[in-house]
Order: sequence, then structure tokens, then C-alpha cells
Amino acid sequence: MSEIPPQIVPPAAAPGATVARPVIRNDAAHWYETSGAPCYDVIGKSTGRPRPVNLADARARNLLPSVTTILKVLHKEALVNWMIEQACLAVLTSPRQPGEKDDAFAKRILQVEKVQDQEGAIARDRGTQIHDEIANYFAGTPMDASLEKWILPAITKLEEYGSVIEVEKCIVGPGYAGRYDLLQDCPDAYRLWDIKSTKRLPDPKKGAWLEHRLQLGAYGKALPLDAGKPLIVGNIYISTTEAGEFVVCEHQDWEGTYEYGFRPLVAYWQWVNQHFPSQPEAKKELAARIERQKEAVAAIKEVASNATTHREVVAGQLDKELLTPVIPAPKELPEVVRGKKVVWS
Repeated sequence: MSEIPPQIVPPAAAPGATVARPVIRNDAAHWYETSGAPCYDVIGKSTGRPRPVNLADARARNLLPSVTTILKVLHKEALVNWMIEQACLAVLTSPRQPGEKDDAFAKRILQVEKVQDQEGAIARDRGTQIHDEIANYFAGTPMDASLEKWILPAITKLEEYGSVIEVEKCIVGPGYAGRYDLLQDCPDAYRLWDIKSTKRLPDPKKGAWLEHRLQLGAYGKALPLDAGKPLIVGNIYISTTEAGEFVVCEHQDWEGTYEYGFRPLVAYWQWVNQHFPSQPEAKKELAARIERQKEAVAAIKEVASNATTHREVVAGQLDKELLTPVIPAPKELPEVVRGKKVVWS
């Protein structure tokens, strides 16, 4: 007899969370319903308490992985090196308990207390603060005064582009879902932004980092917009070490990034995890896209057929003209024709 899937708990309704005992969410994976609603927790069958959603829950409930969850299949050399460095620093700088052996010490520091994750947690908290304050600004809510000098210059730049349509919006793509930070309606295009906070700003000449370009390619694909105006996606990197410093990286070729970069990652992630979410809406959209492709192919064939007919007519006219020799008057004859001397009587 198959196990009954646990009950999905909406984020705002998760019971059991108190000031003394908060609900700890799992950052390893994020899940969404096919409608786009985020799904963080489920009620455990044995405990009756909220717990993070896992892959088995996602299979049972037909949940979609987030864009960032799919991107975890990528090998990130810089991130791996940073994690190794943090683990080494945690072991070297943490005090050892009396009589504690090496393996017990390493397990306590790295697996129980997770000292190496503290700096990353601080960075994530600062990133969350920056996101929240930018959202508050565009929602008309007063910002935290201590963060104004860090984010106001970037906000001023955003306002130069155009008006804001939405902030922190969940969207659904083929096989995934996610949440973008900011969407603008600008005179020349729509602009979709993902905001990152970082100690080290990227080189504007080299552009955004690969993972971030893939993320925006996925968001661009999932965003339903008026086809009459182009969509430009971009990252805004805000420095967490130099107040007011930021870098803007726009990506106009996001469609190619999705098609050749992110879409194969979705297929690979589904195969590795043996989870193939069903999306009735996506199937309808795919069927409509196939029909549009068929119409485009038929139009191309018709143009090619007309061009062939036109070429045949033109070729016939040329043949007729070529078969009728044109002999110029003697004074117009060249002295040399095809490399041979010509004498006219």
C-alpha cells in the first residue's frame, strides 16, 4: 500500500513556528506548485510538525524545482574553493574540547556546529536585507536608514530606465519555477532585473557571471509579455564592502542562453533526479508553439517555391537573351576578344 503524501503547508500558514523555536527551512532545494505558489514545508507524517520539502514530496505532489535548484547541477569551481577555505578556517580557529579526538572535533565543527557556514549565512542575510529594502522602496514603504547609502545609488539608476511594474513575482517555466526581483516598463523595452549583493563586483567588460546569466535566461523564458516590445534582462550587483558601489550587466541574448544553456540543464536535472513534473499549461503552450513552427516552415516553403518559380522565369528570359547575339558596330569592337587578335573585313 502506497504511503499517503504529506500535507503541503503554505509558507504563511506553517504551524509550530515560535520566537523560541523558528521553522528552519532547507536551503538545499526550493519547490513550487505548478500554479507558481512557493512550497517550503510539509507536515511530517510521524511527527505532525512542519519539515522541509524533499524530492520524494516533490514527486508525490508534482512540484516544480526552482531555477536555483536546477543550477546546483553545475560545478562551481570558485564556490568549491571558497567552501574548502571556510572549512579549513573553521577547524583552525575553533577551540577544541578537552580530550576531543581529531575526527570527533572535525565532525563537531563541520557537521554539528557548522562553523564554516557562518560567514555564508551573514552574506545571505545581508542579501535578503538589500532585496527587502529595494522592494520596500518601490512599494512606498520607508527603508532602513542604515542601508540607504548602500542601495540608493542603484535605485536611482533603476529609476532612470523606466517605471516599475512588479517586484518579487513568482513565474512558471517549462519544468521549473522561480521568482524574479524587479520588472520595468521602459520606453525601448521591458527590463527584468535580478539583484545580487557581493563583496567583489564583476568586471563590466566581462559581464555577469555564467550562473546568473542562466538564471535570467530561465526567467525571461517564463515571463509572458507583449511580443511587440523586446525584453532585456540584467543583473545589478550591489557591493557589500563599498557603500554605493554597483555594477549593471544587461543581457540581450537571453533566448540563446536559455535554449543552449538552461534548457539542457532542466532535462539533465530531471533525468538525474527521475522527477518529470506534469504541466498541463506547458503542454498546451508547447502544442501551440509546434503549430506556430509548422506555420513558419510552411511559409518558408511557400516563399522558397515562389522564389524557385521566379528563378525559372528569369532564367528563361536570360536564356532567350543570350541566344540572341548582339553584334556591335565595327567602331565599338574591342581590339582583343578572349585573348585573340580579331581582324574585321
